[in-house]
Amino acid sequence: MILRHALLIVTVGVICALLAAFAVSRLMADFLVGVLPTDAISYASVSVLSAAVVLFASYIAARHATRVDPIVALRYE
Repeated sequence: MILRHALLIVTVGVICALLAAFAVSRLMADFLVGVLPTDAISYASVSVLSAAVVLFASYIAARHATRVDPIVALRYE
């Protein structure tokens, strides 16, 4: 459940970031050296790396949450 929610957030974030990157890349084309403004490999590698980091962090949090005893968690509140 936690990983599914994180995947949804990552998907929305990557889509928004790609749209913003395409819009800004045309403005910053003069600053890019050796990379085309619409380089698919760069966009794909950054998207995959970002998604992997977020999913790994979510997995660690979910794994940690499963080790907590529910009774202890309810008493804490």
